[in-house]
Amino acid sequence: MFIKKLLLIFLLLIVSLNASEKEKVTLYLDWLNQFQFAGYYMAKEKGYYDELGVELEIIEYSNNHNITSKVIEKSSIYGIGKSSLIVDRFEGKDIVLLSSFFQNSPLVLISLEKSNIKSPKNLVDKKIMITKDARDALAIKAMIVSQGIKMDKLNIQNHSFDINDLINGKTDVMACYLSNEPLILKEKKIKYTILNPYDYGFDFYEGILFTSQKELKENPNRVKNFNQASIKGWEYAFNNIEETAKIIHEKYNTQNKSLKALIYEGTVLKELSKINENLLGDINYQTIEEIKKFYTLLGLNTKFIHLKHKI
Repeated sequence: MFIKKLLLIFLLLIVSLNASEKEKVTLYLDWLNQFQFAGYYMAKEKGYYDELGVELEIIEYSNNHNITSKVIEKSSIYGIGKSSLIVDRFEGKDIVLLSSFFQNSPLVLISLEKSNIKSPKNLVDKKIMITKDARDALAIKAMIVSQGIKMDKLNIQNHSFDINDLINGKTDVMACYLSNEPLILKEKKIKYTILNPYDYGFDFYEGILFTSQKELKENPNRVKNFNQASIKGWEYAFNNIEETAKIIHEKYNTQNKSLKALIYEGTVLKELSKINENLLGDINYQTIEEIKKFYTLLGLNTKFIHLKHKI
């Protein structure tokens, strides 16, 4: 009996030591909890990060967070960003793009049909609710500027994350994902209009996982492991949408979304991820160069440098 107790204590000590050896990592999201980040939740829930010795803390988006700055400033920090990260990298910011989980961008501008906003030209003098990173997203910016509109002429409001502000007229236009707000308006039988960059020939990556050059240099194995575990989590999430939606509904539902809404979101995002074409997480550097050309032709930036590193 005494030997069994000693053995139990010994095993508990081993477990405790292994737990203490886990590398703590923080992931900053570029929006609030929802299926948009399902791969990270599932990698955590299924123990994929644990298997690689990583303990993950997930932090939701806040208007007070500059995700890129936080990632650059500290080790063991990772972030999710929009296509504006590509410009940040071109401009020499100390970041590394790891994977893009949406090959086609779900980011659009939505307005009520009664507002009569039918093209980007109608955005002038309208109240536009949009986060800074969404405003800087290449597809959104390219769509607007291509129509001869200067970004600094727009009436930008801080995003409240509340679709009711659009419904009640506190704003005229809201940046959103195709997988979210349109369903809410449909259920309320409210007619709406979407300005989608894809319809104007601009379709860039979104949902980009990134970290700093410093993190890559000091912890190359952790970067590789974290990226691989995240891809594995996304594979599981998209192949098990209903189970994943239930877990998000129970444990990560800070927005109080319905299970139906989460399942719908997952279905839309799966298509945009192109997982069925074996492109999940892919960053194609020919596409990056095409984005660079688009951006330069539109006169949005001329300080590009080559993006050479790939995990």
